[in-house]
Amino acid sequence: MFNKKFINLKFIIPIVLFIIIIIIVKGCSSKEKIQKAVVAPVTESIYALGTVKSDKSSNIRLGTSAVISKFYVNEGDEVKAGDPLLMTDSGVIIRSPIAGIVSTKNYNENEIVPSSQLVLSITNNKDLYVKVSLDQESIISVKKGMKALISFENYRETQISGQVYSVYQSGGEFIVKIKPQNMPEVILPEMTCDVAIIIMEKPSAVLIPLAAVVNGKVKVKRKDKTELIPVKIRKTSDGLAEVLDGDISGGDLVIVPSTKNESSNKKTNDFR
Repeated sequence: MFNKKFINLKFIIPIVLFIIIIIIVKGCSSKEKIQKAVVAPVTESIYALGTVKSDKSSNIRLGTSAVISKFYVNEGDEVKAGDPLLMTDSGVIIRSPIAGIVSTKNYNENEIVPSSQLVLSITNNKDLYVKVSLDQESIISVKKGMKALISFENYRETQISGQVYSVYQSGGEFIVKIKPQNMPEVILPEMTCDVAIIIMEKPSAVLIPLAAVVNGKVKVKRKDKTELIPVKIRKTSDGLAEVLDGDISGGDLVIVPSTKNESSNKKTNDFR
């Protein structure tokens, strides 16, 4: 009797150990996650730092050397077109050619002003635009009429929309001018801002986890079967990728490999 029990245990123990090992191995390899492919709008933008500029300004200079006998304005004063600005010792009164704010005053009364030297600057704070300098790679993608979003560091609660109205080269720089549609009155020339120029918008795109793409292919679970789908993608944001080409639709169950595979995924993703 003792021998029979011993023989049974001798065969049972290895079987139990084998089952335990299978469970452990299966548990270690079950780190794969299943996520749904989603359909959502996608935008692609170029981000840059912009500077607010006035579209209307005027620099006041004298044609000949003269002494300023009287100033009618000081820095910060608001003037209208035609308002007197200064009078020279010869009795000539210089008037403002535009409406705006006196932003610069370089001389005082009874001082001699040499010919062509800047005396006053008038800046219109209501007719503003944003100037952005881009690199060569980015400027190629920017076209007139594109939408832009503008935000200021201490004014984040208000998002300002705008439109690109000029793209050109100047002094070795590639310049974009953006006309804001709803610039708040608190914004002044020479303030800096964050700018996002929207170069592409799609109302609906199929998005999958970027980590699901390995060697240009994605595992998709359909009807209890796993299919390996070749794809071409474009990296978006938040760890996602847009499917540009491939048999994947919104709602498909996409298998995301384990962490071990994800490390090699970064080198093998097929981007367009």
